[in-house]
Amino acid sequence: MKLPRPFQTQETNTKREKAAFIQAAFAGFAALLGDLHEESYIYVQDVRAASYGYGGRTKEWRYQRAS
Repeated sequence: MKLPRPFQTQETNTKREKAAFIQAAFAGFAALLGDLHEESYIYVQDVRAASYGYGGRTKEWRYQRAS
């Protein structure tokens, strides 16, 4: 399952924010599915801005033009 992206680009969120997201996602899945095994993983994709985008433009391209 892929969750909505609170994390947009690489290293724009702190380690503390990522840890809080992982904890909340695990708790949310546990609330929906019942007891989860401890080894039920949550993976945060920390994607480089030049590696994805929308409308034919990368996030990096948009960032460069917004400055």
